[in-house]
Amino acid sequence: MRAAAQRRLVPQAVQLPRRRGAKCSDPDQLLAFAVYVTIALAFVALPVIRHPATFHIGLTADPSQMMWFLVWWPHALAHGLNPFISRVIWAPTGANLTWTTSIPAIALTMAPVTWALGPVISYNIVALLGPAISAWASFLLCRRIAGRFLAGLVGGAVYGFSPYEFGHILGGHLCFTANFVPPLALLIFVQLLEGELSRPRFTSTFALLLVLECLISSEVFATMTVLGTIAWLIGYVLSPASRSGLRSTLLPVVAAYFLATLILSPFLYFALANGAAPREPLFPPSLFSADLVEFVYPTPLLLLARHSYQLLASRNFGNLQENEFYLGLPLLALLLEFCLTRWSQSVSRVLAVMLGFVMVASMGPVLHVGDEALCRLPWSRLFNLPLLNQALPVRLANYGFLIAALLIALSSAQPRSGLTRVLVAYVLIGYLPNFALFMWPERYENPPFFATRLYQKVLHPNENVVIFPYGVTGPSMLWQAETGMYFTMSGAWMGPTPEEFQRWPAVSAALTGLPLRDAGRQLRSFLIAHHVEAIIAAEGADKLPAALGIKPLKLGGVSFYQLPTPGTRDLNDHVTDQLETTALQAWIGDLVTGTERFLCAGHDLGILSPARLHELGYLPDARWGRRLDLVLGGATHGAIAPVWIGPGPNHTVAIGAFASPPAAGTLIARYAQQARDIYYPYPSRFNGEPPPGRPVHFLLITIEPYFVQNCYKASISRSAWLHKQRTDSN
Repeated sequence: MRAAAQRRLVPQAVQLPRRRGAKCSDPDQLLAFAVYVTIALAFVALPVIRHPATFHIGLTADPSQMMWFLVWWPHALAHGLNPFISRVIWAPTGANLTWTTSIPAIALTMAPVTWALGPVISYNIVALLGPAISAWASFLLCRRIAGRFLAGLVGGAVYGFSPYEFGHILGGHLCFTANFVPPLALLIFVQLLEGELSRPRFTSTFALLLVLECLISSEVFATMTVLGTIAWLIGYVLSPASRSGLRSTLLPVVAAYFLATLILSPFLYFALANGAAPREPLFPPSLFSADLVEFVYPTPLLLLARHSYQLLASRNFGNLQENEFYLGLPLLALLLEFCLTRWSQSVSRVLAVMLGFVMVASMGPVLHVGDEALCRLPWSRLFNLPLLNQALPVRLANYGFLIAALLIALSSAQPRSGLTRVLVAYVLIGYLPNFALFMWPERYENPPFFATRLYQKVLHPNENVVIFPYGVTGPSMLWQAETGMYFTMSGAWMGPTPEEFQRWPAVSAALTGLPLRDAGRQLRSFLIAHHVEAIIAAEGADKLPAALGIKPLKLGGVSFYQLPTPGTRDLNDHVTDQLETTALQAWIGDLVTGTERFLCAGHDLGILSPARLHELGYLPDARWGRRLDLVLGGATHGAIAPVWIGPGPNHTVAIGAFASPPAAGTLIARYAQQARDIYYPYPSRFNGEPPPGRPVHFLLITIEPYFVQNCYKASISRSAWLHKQRTDSN
């Protein structure tokens, strides 16, 4: 009797007009998949169909990173290399790929296509099929729960083509657009709960899904595990009739995780052993959290708000690719009506509570309303826990849209009123993407130097090079991938710049455009320390290499700099400290001088920022920051200059920089007499003892604004006096 009741749990709970055990037929599955592929072709891949080897889906530098991963994993295994630690980037130290979006499962699956057709076509195929397969997986779940084909089709579309999914399609994030594991995992869990799937088969299938997800996105693997546990607890509390069935699922779930851990042990070893886990968040959680307004107000990613570019320009919170948790008032109204009328059903209660939990958790540690940070939330300390601090809260939107897909499928399966039909239609229309963002094809220029293998005429295999544009500023990752990893690079775009590279002013200048005094010496020292044998600069990207004073060879659309072999290949720490200190003093000096002019011109201290100084013409062109949290979150990734000046507490001027302890000590000594407060490593107060070693931390010093103004006035008076003396002497 109990087993039979458990098997009928879901049908009884939602009281659906379908016979128990009804399954989705193969023709239904094929039809649904065909519909989703058609949608993906129309909205995502249409611009690149004619030239899939030249144009690609997605914007910025992230697609080139994904293309590199598609080549790396097959290349590493074919050549007997350790695939988890790559020495061909950030040479000679290399990079641990377990803490990047390295997509090994996708790369190995697509290896034949990548070898035969190249990384660009392989990437475009995954970018096209990822959302379609995700929608299809959600369709299987929604069709199983709702019992109707059309309801499942709508639910699949809501999940597979949600604003979250379109945002990551635009960003080129294959690790998040191939998003089929969460709905499939929930589907087989429901089948286990209802007795349709045996425990051994569930354990093996669920373990396979866990392995796949970890090798597609370890972040989704982690958040899926945490939220799955919370959903199980909520179901146990809110559905007394199903407690016995839920308890019976514990052993096969734990067994599946144990089996998955055994299979993933090599990956987990390199991710956790020898201090490989990052000490700090890859991005500050508060920077990528859902805004309260975001749930009901669409961004320009969607057709409804396609003209809201001015709003986006004033919005410094996150970015267009990430902050996409728009549910919309029609969907929220539909979900509210469904829950109110069916609250007696346990499935409705569990889904409603889980959606509320996901929405709250996605807001992160700080409450933002209209891009204004109002207060820290009570659970903010949870985001400081190890491993959990690496997940971005707004990416929990993935599960929010999965729950919304289930609720809208269940609502569509019931006898509907005219209002319900209108709301469902409005939800689907409201999720249409902004065609202006997706219909223009994107491409990376591929100079003949790489396209026609001219590099083989001037480089030996495995020679170490530096490519300009550098890192995130260009497609160097794709260029290296298309050569089959023929050479190594002292640079890359893998997220945070390794600490050893952050110390070098030449790297900061290459990434952000910061002016670099004594650029030739700075760059030459960096090249010597990293055993670089040549520089490859694309057209228009040779400003920094030109400082070396070496005449380049013009070859295949690039400038090729063959570097002379120096007498020594090592630089001691003292020289590196001196180079870093000199550059930071110069950059901060530029910021202080600009601030002096800013304040003496009568501008409000409250709007002071490097970006504002640049707009007023007080700073040279570079990627200056507009907010301190953006500098803290973006400087280590090469997206923003690693120095800051702005309003501090109690009407002070805050001066900041990423600096190693030796450089920070020099800056502290420079401003100690005028400083009101010193924070190092920020946000901790400086206790007089710098951290051991040479790790890079953020230094923040607050000084009185009148000191800055007086310095500027004094410098003006001195300049005037010197000018008068010269005039009198003449």
